Amino acid sequence: MFSLFIRDKVERIMIRQPKYYKNFQCIASACTDSCCKDWEIDIDEDTLQCYQKVAGDFGQRLKENIFVPKEDDEELPHFIQTDRERCPFLNEEGLCDIFINLGEEYLSQICTHHPRYYDWFSDSSERGLGLCCEEAARLILNEKAEVAYEEIEEIEDTQEYENETAEEDYRLECSLEKMLFKMRDDLFQIIHSEKSFREHMNEMYQKCLEYQAEYDQFLYSESDDFSQDYIFTDEFFEKNYLERLIDFYRTLEINDMTWWTWLGDLKENINQILKMQEEFDTYYSDKQKEYENLLQYFIFRYFMKAREDDDLIGKIYFSIVSVGMIYLSDIYFYIQNKELSERAQINICKLYSKEIEYDEDNVRALYEYRIRD
Repeated sequence: MFSLFIRDKVERIMIRQPKYYKNFQCIASACTDSCCKDWEIDIDEDTLQCYQKVAGDFGQRLKENIFVPKEDDEELPHFIQTDRERCPFLNEEGLCDIFINLGEEYLSQICTHHPRYYDWFSDSSERGLGLCCEEAARLILNEKAEVAYEEIEEIEDTQEYENETAEEDYRLECSLEKMLFKMRDDLFQIIHSEKSFREHMNEMYQKCLEYQAEYDQFLYSESDDFSQDYIFTDEFFEKNYLERLIDFYRTLEINDMTWWTWLGDLKENINQILKMQEEFDTYYSDKQKEYENLLQYFIFRYFMKAREDDDLIGKIYFSIVSVGMIYLSDIYFYIQNKELSERAQINICKLYSKEIEYDEDNVRALYEYRIRD
């Protein structure tokens, strides 16, 4: 955002994270899935240089299984997937041969960090766990109390600004972040209130319309008139709207054809899904808090990104529609199986996250989609 800097400096910075973050530990071969398959795994430059220095048979294996782009190539260095779309170093026991042969310090940055995600602000940062990992999904879904956050301090490299103009921009950025943080905290309070999942969806969407007007007034000294004459769930849980929404999801990039088929099945059975809501809610009454946890996960991860494009409504819409799609998928699974086990719920969340969250084009497209489109 800022173009001119004086120098780098090292300082202590506050990091915000969900309290369950520190409980995460990769379950390795015990995982029924693997983050080492189905997508291209990039290699950062520092790790690539380390790999190029490895000697012997394993060094040769590394060279044969890594794509190194030419100078004018836009692709990043990455592992060359096998015919089964797996990382070539993922062995049959579900373990990493690089870790086994060279040690953890030789893992690339993405392998070390996944499924963690990070966001940086003017004077702080945040991190969390992505829903695409089954162990992370288990922690997110199973949080029984209100999802709480903790703040810790770590040493990070930061930068100082060179001139007065940059300092003014920095102060504006801090003001906008402070406003958005406050709004997000208020949204969390809505999630924690003693209301139903549908009521949370309605109140959060209506509140964000107010927030968008407030944000625009602060930033531009003017704002549009955001209509509030309808109830979100009355529109969302309506056959024609859901059919259009599912059709839209099918225009997005598809990673696994399982998702494409699942979306088709949802649309084909939408009448039955809508009819079974009350029965499913009764069956799943003891676990309704999972939807609160999912709402809070999406709001924590995405709402603050409004500072990048000033679109608060898009971030809240993406969050509640994402939870809505998981909810509809849960009902459909229940119709088919007369139950929804923890494993099934985790798999549904994982599938949604992989297909949507981990494709930036898909996320951006959903930011721009609106309930009345």
